[in-house]
Amino acid sequence: MTLLRPAPILSSIYYFSCRTHFIFLVTMTHFIFLVTMAHFTFLVTMAHFTFLVTMSLFKNYVYCRPKHVCLKKQMQMQMQMQMQMQMQM
Repeated sequence: MTLLRPAPILSSIYYFSCRTHFIFLVTMTHFIFLVTMAHFTFLVTMAHFTFLVTMSLFKNYVYCRPKHVCLKKQMQMQMQMQMQMQMQM
């Protein structure tokens, strides 16, 4: 029976550092990927939210409606203005 001699200290240290390095790399890449995805999702959500808010605030100017709807609203506004003017007189 041959005696098993212990592994040289240098190779065991190297193996340990290599394994640790690998674990560190994998963890870091996963972490960076997750953070990036979280930021990306957040940015997309915020952009969408901002877009919706802007559209709702300025829909009279921005929102594309059929022309006759806008004209109808304009006519109603003019009628109201005329009515108010008549009431004041």
